Amino acid sequence: MGDHLRQRGWLVRNGRLGGVDGRSVERWTGAPRLYDRWRLGCVHNLQHFLSRCRRAGRARCRVPRRALRLVVGRFVDFGIVFRIVAVPPTPHVSVQKISVTADEEGLRLDRWFRAKFPEVTHGRLEKLLRKGEVRVNGGRVRASLRLEAGMLVRIPPLPAPESATRPGPVARSDVMALRGRILYRDDVLIAIDKPAGLAVQGGSGTPRHLDGMLDTLQFDAPDRPRLVHRLDRDTSGVLILARTRAAATVLTVAFADRDAQKNYWALVHGSPELDEGRLDSSLSKVSSGGGREQMASVPGGKPATTLYQVMARSRAPFTWLELTPLTGRTHQIRVQTAEADFPIVGDPRYGRRETSSPNPTLGRGLHLHARELTIPHPEGGTLRVAAQLPAHMVQSWRAIGWDEPSPPPPQRKV
Repeated sequence: MGDHLRQRGWLVRNGRLGGVDGRSVERWTGAPRLYDRWRLGCVHNLQHFLSRCRRAGRARCRVPRRALRLVVGRFVDFGIVFRIVAVPPTPHVSVQKISVTADEEGLRLDRWFRAKFPEVTHGRLEKLLRKGEVRVNGGRVRASLRLEAGMLVRIPPLPAPESATRPGPVARSDVMALRGRILYRDDVLIAIDKPAGLAVQGGSGTPRHLDGMLDTLQFDAPDRPRLVHRLDRDTSGVLILARTRAAATVLTVAFADRDAQKNYWALVHGSPELDEGRLDSSLSKVSSGGGREQMASVPGGKPATTLYQVMARSRAPFTWLELTPLTGRTHQIRVQTAEADFPIVGDPRYGRRETSSPNPTLGRGLHLHARELTIPHPEGGTLRVAAQLPAHMVQSWRAIGWDEPSPPPPQRKV
């Protein structure tokens, strides 16, 4: 089917239509060398085709309505010509091969791709990788591949930027709220306190997300901030953003190499036997029914390790835990605490009924908070940033009778 809004008229290279020869019709379209400058598509609309045949017969068209005839180097002749639709050229209609530069070395392929082609969503990129349309040095790769200088990335034809789904304008209230959650800022990075309920990246059915608001945190930098790690939608706490490409490379490598120390606070239902311990498991995605996927401990999964320490216990029984993941698997802390029989309060996916629908005196929501992050600073030394508990966890702390200590100020050691 063709797009009638983009139709540029009839194109006849051989034969005649209604007494008009091909050359004059091509000039009438106003598109000399039409076949060189436009992509052409035939309209295969049987109903329209038959109606035009009837019209041609009534008008005693000089083109005989004979059977299908194929002539090498010419159009297929049905007795009347196909209607030709001219579609405006689209950027990136041919395959490209782009070399990775020295300052891009160490970036993940998906983040490199997003910087080059922001109109392509992560889901679309994953599909291109699965089909083998995006390749690196001629081979199939994953989105998590770390690029090296000199690698050659194959880019297939991509949709025009204007046809991509772009986030709408950010509400002024969101701008002010996000800027009010900045914990630390310098020339190369920003640390924010991500609120619970805000997704870090967009996806199907997620029009509002942090990535769509990063322009509001650009300030005096030449580029918008870059994401270098993620938190779950319902997890609050410290999140680092890079303000330069070089800083993004350093920070991304730091997270990948486990040089960043992340401490989480959680309220769990139940109580571990020991005041401190270690949770080890092998995690992988499994089907949970209804087409949903979730993480679970299965043989052959990816190794995951989390250290925990009891901060306080209550009679409820609820326990305040500090958790330090040594690996970065999806939903790692939530899965491991649930499998250890002390699931996180307010977790609808991995918690029990009494943990996902907790006591009404407690706050509603997932009780998992990225309390503190210590990471190598791109310009040398280390940076430690902490964030205060979100409102729903503060409500639970007060209901139980615990005091929530104030977070220490950001500290950079050179």
